[in-house]
Amino acid sequence: IVKDSHQLIETLTGHTGPVWKLSWAHPKFDGIFLASCGYDKRVIIWRQSGKKWMKEMVDTNFSSSVNTVEFSPSTPTNNTLELIAGCGDGTIKVYTLHNKKWSISHIKKDAHPGGVNAISWATPLSIVTSVNDDSKKQSVREYKRFVSGGCDNIVRIWRFEYQTNEYHPVTALSRHGDWVRDVAWAPIPSSTSHSVVASCSEDKTVIIWKESNKKWVPAQTIHFDGKVWSVSWSELGNILAVALGANSVQLYKEGNDGQWQNISNVD
Repeated sequence: IVKDSHQLIETLTGHTGPVWKLSWAHPKFDGIFLASCGYDKRVIIWRQSGKKWMKEMVDTNFSSSVNTVEFSPSTPTNNTLELIAGCGDGTIKVYTLHNKKWSISHIKKDAHPGGVNAISWATPLSIVTSVNDDSKKQSVREYKRFVSGGCDNIVRIWRFEYQTNEYHPVTALSRHGDWVRDVAWAPIPSSTSHSVVASCSEDKTVIIWKESNKKWVPAQTIHFDGKVWSVSWSELGNILAVALGANSVQLYKEGNDGQWQNISNVD
């Protein structure tokens, strides 16, 4: 931004088809990174070098359109940067930055039969876990989770297990009656906050899911007149923006009764 106006500083060329999604990494992770994915079956991680942008990694080993990418969030105790990509062939890949190099750390095939449409990271929480040796020592580690949605109408919760060093699906939420187009894990302002996920679908609904006693329940289903394409939380996680196919965005806020209420329409 120069004198209150936006100016083009760089055009990144590397995709050969429509680009579906972009994601910025937090700058604490040894550089400024941008991820992109597209219809051309590839994921590109870009890194700023001086005034230029370089291709840090290009993954073309997909059999279908790559629909979504998202970098892991930053926390005071998180020193590892990860990137998740979801593909139209149902595959989820996780990339990890280690010693200034990117590598594929996890591949989950058939995560969503029919295709992965959306992924969202949870804000990591610190947990105390046992060290895998005979010392009986304990260590503080990140409780890492993410949510995904796909063409199988399912919202799936994933959790990283340190014993197996893998992400595993722990919950499948199946209230939607059509493709899940987007998912969004609400930011957690404090350690006492409940985990909340929003999902939207071509079935013309948004579902607010809440975790209670380690179980996920549909706290509220909001109905619309048309398909719902995207959901996004405010930074504090108290306002949900919903993008509709009818050229509008609606904002929802939780009331004192625990129900989410429409507070405005943005045309």
